[in-house]
Amino acid sequence: MKKILMMVAVVLMTAITAQAQKIQIVDDDGNAIPLVSVMTENGIYIGTTDFDGVLADVKGASKVALTHVAYKLV
Repeated sequence: MKKILMMVAVVLMTAITAQAQKIQIVDDDGNAIPLVSVMTENGIYIGTTDFDGVLADVKGASKVALTHVAYKLV
């Protein structure tokens, strides 16, 4: 019985995955904005959004700054 419970615990631990905090950038009409540069408040580069406007991991930043060549983001 202990072996079965231990095996179930190991399977559950390996099946559970952690997901990082992600953000999606959209315009006023709800359309995704691709290739937005995302930085911390201090100007440290975090990454760029994909073609769906999603950045999968903001690396723990609570506030971010966004820049894009074709948009004025407020």
